[in-house]
Amino acid sequence: MAVSTVVPGGRSNKGLSQQIEAYHAWKAAMIREIHHYRSWLESNDLASADIVGRLEHCSDVLREDKVTVALAGEFSRGKTELINALFFASFGQRMLPSHAGRTTMCPTEIFFDEAGSYLRLLPIETRESQVGIAELKLQSKHWHCIPLDGLTPDALKAGLEPLKQTKSVPIAQAVLLGFSLDGLDRDPEKSGHALIPAWRHALISLDNPLLRQGLRILDTPGLNALGSEPELTVSMLPKADAILFILAADTGVTASDMTLWSEHINKSEHKAGRYAILNKIDVLLEDIEGDEHAWRFIDNVREKTALQLKLEPSQIIAMSAKQALIGRTQHDAERVAKSRIDELEALLADQILDRREQLIQDSVMQDVLGMIHNSQAVLRDRRDMLEDRLEKFRASTVSKDFLGDLSAKTQEDYDYYYKQLFTLRSSRRLMKSQAAILNSMIEPQRFDSYVTETKIRLMNAWTTFGMGTAIDDFYTSIEDDLKNLKYEAILAQRMIDSIYKRYTTEARNRHLKPTYLKVDRQIKALESLRQQAKSFKRSPSSLMTEQTIFIKRFLQTLVAEARRLYDEIRHEVALWPQEALMPIFQHTTDQKQMLETQIGRLKELAQSATVGRNQIERIEAMSTDLLHQQKALERIEKKLRRPAPQALRSVVTRLPSVVPVASSR
Repeated sequence: MAVSTVVPGGRSNKGLSQQIEAYHAWKAAMIREIHHYRSWLESNDLASADIVGRLEHCSDVLREDKVTVALAGEFSRGKTELINALFFASFGQRMLPSHAGRTTMCPTEIFFDEAGSYLRLLPIETRESQVGIAELKLQSKHWHCIPLDGLTPDALKAGLEPLKQTKSVPIAQAVLLGFSLDGLDRDPEKSGHALIPAWRHALISLDNPLLRQGLRILDTPGLNALGSEPELTVSMLPKADAILFILAADTGVTASDMTLWSEHINKSEHKAGRYAILNKIDVLLEDIEGDEHAWRFIDNVREKTALQLKLEPSQIIAMSAKQALIGRTQHDAERVAKSRIDELEALLADQILDRREQLIQDSVMQDVLGMIHNSQAVLRDRRDMLEDRLEKFRASTVSKDFLGDLSAKTQEDYDYYYKQLFTLRSSRRLMKSQAAILNSMIEPQRFDSYVTETKIRLMNAWTTFGMGTAIDDFYTSIEDDLKNLKYEAILAQRMIDSIYKRYTTEARNRHLKPTYLKVDRQIKALESLRQQAKSFKRSPSSLMTEQTIFIKRFLQTLVAEARRLYDEIRHEVALWPQEALMPIFQHTTDQKQMLETQIGRLKELAQSATVGRNQIERIEAMSTDLLHQQKALERIEKKLRRPAPQALRSVVTRLPSVVPVASSR
């Protein structure tokens, strides 16, 4: 008896394609509302350079947001077939090379680029340099480019064939290029030669709906590729939203599978999760003993795999990528259902998109909503003041004293915020001085000096212990800098807290909250990097490699990633002094600007020849205008707070079923 497909979380599965489309549409709606808020600020003369810059940053984060799915596994596990089934079945055939044996020979990234469709291939010989893949991506001269624009599916498929190219080189050269001696495929036609991938890395840009909406795919072919390209493990895989570890259902976790899992996947700090795919269940379901026996075997393999990889059973999917691809290209719904690819798509949508939505809401949306709340507080204060003064004079005789009193009160408020703004500018200059101290602790020259010293020590080391000590000292130097940075950041934060404490003594300012320096993620990543460095130096393949090769790999991967994290920290430190005081600056500037507008209107009224009911009506109109502005902001806020697609699906599926009420007739 076949085991029925269970969609995790009990949600109905609309298909990964539709859910990514919904996620993309949700982000587009958020960008529109951020634009509406900016237009509102500009129409009310409240759009300062700081606020506009922050809103542009939030919009850029949404536009540039990508969902990255990485596939890892040994050769012949069906990774490429799964990519074809998940993302390219609409072409009606296999687009990426996929057949028995080794197909895609090098790590491959698939994405959408506005520049057009292309295949870019990085020659394997670039491993001889100390330049990492990330840096080489910026140097087009090293890449072999094949245009793919305007091709028919057949021509496009042919254009991607170079992905599986190999070349025959002497075994000694293969080792120098970083390949493990044990993992080499010997050339049957040339003694002393081995077959290695012709390419080190591949970039594929295709105009596919899912890719256009921000999906990126990383295909990593086999243990040898991961072991000889540390940048994949140190940098690329940890940045993925999910890693699908592909296994064969008929074998479960083999020794090489376990090595790949423990050395390159399970030790990384990943943003989302890791999932195991038991592929090729169709082979088992064709067993002579029938489906019931096959499903019992598959369930046993699934349970054993969960124990071996220390995953939850819900993180392991048994399926057939081949049957999914055939079913989708032939529009055979029954075959697709039997492949159980829907279960995988539901898992990806639930786990990946849920997390992406939460990250956006916790970061971008909170920033924008905070600015909107400041604007709402300004409008509320101005309207309350007008209503308070109007209430006192509606029942009394109208006189010029009314306008004079209202003007005086408005001018008093204006003077208060003008002085506050002047004081805040002094505070910001003080914060910039503190930021200079913070920046001095992580300046590029310090980092470069650590790299230079470590490189010299590695080259002069005669033992693996000496190399290991040099690496440890490199990370100790970095950690010392970060400890000093955190200490100075605490002092700077106390300064900011004192500024907010002085400013928020009045009830009208108590909603304002400071922004704290956010570098914990980078510090945690650097700590994780040190742990990876320890694993790297203990790796037998690293220690058995010639010293100069070890040094190159170290500089290419671990140091390059540490440098990237250092750059991120410097960027956050540079922005922090301005962002820390932004809520107060926005509130004060908005209040001052709105009061200027009201003073101008009141002066016009005061210059009238007579004072009558029409002046009060005009002041009432000012209050009504503020109310309309409040409602406009409320509409923007309401749209920004609309539930994200995955969260909305969760709510809908939890609603109780409606029981029809019998008619009384």
